[in-house]
Amino acid sequence: MAQTCPLCRKPLPPGLDKLFDLGYRKYEKIAGAINRSRPGVRPETPWPALSDEQQHEMDQAVAMLREAADQGHMDAQAVCGDIYGNGRGVAKDDRLAFVYNEKAAQQGDREAQFNTGVRYRDGRGCDQSYERAAEWYQKAALQGHAGAQHALGFAYEHGEGVPQDSKTAVKWYTLAAEQGDATAQFSLGLIYRNGKGIPQNYETAVKWYTFAAEQGYTKAQYNLGLMYYNGEGVLTDFVYAHM
Repeated sequence: MAQTCPLCRKPLPPGLDKLFDLGYRKYEKIAGAINRSRPGVRPETPWPALSDEQQHEMDQAVAMLREAADQGHMDAQAVCGDIYGNGRGVAKDDRLAFVYNEKAAQQGDREAQFNTGVRYRDGRGCDQSYERAAEWYQKAALQGHAGAQHALGFAYEHGEGVPQDSKTAVKWYTLAAEQGDATAQFSLGLIYRNGKGIPQNYETAVKWYTFAAEQGYTKAQYNLGLMYYNGEGVLTDFVYAHM
């Protein structure tokens, strides 16, 4: 854990790391118990009601995490953004989620930068702004965040907050797709299939649709089936088209 502010390099108040660790361990204990109690459920699914004991422990965790966050601890700010954004053991609060995410984003946390971009895009907890969304996507994308790379590519493809530029969209989609991001792989397949702003290339579309389809991405599976049915970039195969 960093002992100085990444922006001003001033020492953080003493004890913040310990305060964060204590609060985070309590939070993770409750989160782990909930996830184990519902196998197969995605972790971001809203939590069920907590027991009185769990709620008491969660209240302690949040108090510690907010204390650390309010004194400038980046990781605590990011966790508080997640807690309030998803309503985990607290009332869901988009404004607080935005404030804490943006604070962590300003200190360089790439996940918080991406989340801040998403919130600006959707106007959740802040005034809607595609321009601000794209700025935060780019900060996270430059740190290698695949979700932000895809989101930035989408912004360039559709001209949301940035000038429309299909070639730049493909650049960012490709960086995300090469990390295994199925949504970016699908987006590449789509843009190459349609030849939107770039030369149409059925073979490349098939390649990226296949990567996404193999990860279970339903839309890619459907589009890939159509390409096999129509013989676009592959030999016509009616059997494979209906698999």
